[in-house]
Amino acid sequence: MAEDAGEYSAESESISVPATRHPLQPIEVYQLTQGELDALLLSSLSARLHSCFASLLFGVGVSFLVSLLATRVDNPKTFASFVAVAIVSMLGFLYCLIRYVHEEVRSHRKRAALRQLGGSRIPG
Repeated sequence: MAEDAGEYSAESESISVPATRHPLQPIEVYQLTQGELDALLLSSLSARLHSCFASLLFGVGVSFLVSLLATRVDNPKTFASFVAVAIVSMLGFLYCLIRYVHEEVRSHRKRAALRQLGGSRIPG
């Protein structure tokens, strides 16, 4: 078997692989200042942070709400604390969601303004 492997050559067999080729668009390069990049980075970071907290608080609120609806809580203090946690987490979810949407809109406006000033193209 080792002798067969030594005698094999790539030229002895020809394999045809069908491929679709598409023309590439020309690549355009634009210069950005450090301030423009920093502004985009900061706006996208805070939007991601609000998105993470919104999803976390939504999960906490839903889990406490489901536990309230699915089980019977006899102690009034426990019931009140579960209701308070569910309400506070849902309010926190709404706050973070609104902040996330606000940051995304602001980020899109900054990108549009940067495109108009100097023809900069910002990815994403």
